[in-house]
Amino acid sequence: MTAIDNSFDEIKGMIDQACNNALQSINIHLIQLYWNIGAFISDKLAVSQWGEKTIEQLADYLHRFGPDYTGFNRRNLYRMRQFYEAYAGNEIVSPLVTQLGWSHHLLILSKAKTVEEREYYIRLSIQERYTKRELERQLNSAMYERVMLSGQQHIERKLAHVAIHCRRISRNKSGANNETEIRFNPRLPA
Repeated sequence: MTAIDNSFDEIKGMIDQACNNALQSINIHLIQLYWNIGAFISDKLAVSQWGEKTIEQLADYLHRFGPDYTGFNRRNLYRMRQFYEAYAGNEIVSPLVTQLGWSHHLLILSKAKTVEEREYYIRLSIQERYTKRELERQLNSAMYERVMLSGQQHIERKLAHVAIHCRRISRNKSGANNETEIRFNPRLPA
């Protein structure tokens, strides 16, 4: 490899890093949006300002007046509400939720039965950088139950380390104002 090839590789690496950073930033904003929509819906339902039919009306409204928005149907709006209600008030998990994609959260919400189990899979997915498929495999194999039954304390120590690292990352992040076209799609990919 020549010196010029090395320079080109270095520039390619900068581009790749910038693309990865942009995607991560978009994911953070999407998860925050879904969290905020879920909180809004949950609050309106809790104080009886909205009934269950209102969510369907909201979905119709968004479809009519935001035709480019995808994934804001009744079912996904309920998922956003479920997402918010599952983690609201949990000081340990709430800061971690933006570090996983929406499809990861949908899997965890649909398969994990307890708060502790959801926290376990969130931390494990962050630490091991699980793809959606790998997370699904771990959920289907009941990894949480097997670990709890076997009493593997070293995994809990590793996950505690991840929590500290994640808090550090979330404190160090800064936002950038770049114009980017984003299509919001909270649907679980096939």
